[in-house]
Formats: sequence, structure tokens, C-alpha cells
Amino acid sequence: MSWGSRASSTVCCRVFGETGHVVGVDRDAIALAKARSWAGAARATNVRFVETDLTDLQIDGKFDAIVERFILMFLPDPIATLRLLARRLHPGGVMVFQEPSWNGFFSQTQHLPLRTACAELLCEAFRRTRARPNMELTLFRGLIENGFEAPQLRV
Repeated sequence: MSWGSRASSTVCCRVFGETGHVVGVDRDAIALAKARSWAGAARATNVRFVETDLTDLQIDGKFDAIVERFILMFLPDPIATLRLLARRLHPGGVMVFQEPSWNGFFSQTQHLPLRTACAELLCEAFRRTRARPNMELTLFRGLIENGFEAPQLRV
């Protein structure tokens, strides 16, 4: 089994072929409707979607892969959720996270004042909603604390 979120589900279907199974999880019914539409258009019959919050996940079984995109940054305790997800992983399975890291962006664009100002506004908007616009160290430490090897981080 494998796990995708939102549009990642249809991509995962292609990766795991017809014998694998994909479970897409999202708390947003509109996002799930779009994902179901994409899966239908791709004729992916080995995918199902569950509307729930990751912090209240009620799915049986273990997974070969867990793929997540821009979710942990919005959760009150991302490490607890990471721990919950890790328990759902088969031994030797893979966890892939795509989370923001604006620090690298700022270091590369300091010579572009308008772009930097816009990014600062975006990051401030994230912070005001209690989201974390820089997840790299949180994610790194969380994976290490939960027994994973040092992750490969890419910016």
C-alpha cells in the first residue's frame, strides 16, 4: 500500500502501477472532489480517498510510502503527526515530505527588494494563522527523534 495526498494520489497510482493501492487523505472535501476527478480521468481504480484530519486518522494497515505536501506546517503539533504517520509505515518504507523553507529563498533573493517584501508578507500571513513557514529543522529533528536515519533535505 502507499499513501498520497491530494493530487499526489494520481501520481502515486502511476508510480505503484495497477497492483499497488493509494489512499489520498485530506480534510477538505473540495480538494478531495478534485482529486477524485483527476483519478477518474487517469482511470486509476486503485485509489481511494478519505476525508479526515491527519491528527484523527482512522485507517487500517501499513504503507510502503507516505507522501505529504504542505500539511505539517499547519498542524499544532507536527511532530506528533509525524510520529502517528511513522507507525503506519512498513519496515523499510519511505516517507516523503514537501514543506516550506523560506530561509533559503530569502538568502537567494536579498538583491530583489520587491520579491523579498512580497515573501515577507506571505510568511507573516502564515505566522498569523500559526502556520510555520520554515519547517526544515522541525522536520529534520522530528524524523531523527522518531528513529529515522538523517533525512535528505533539498531546497
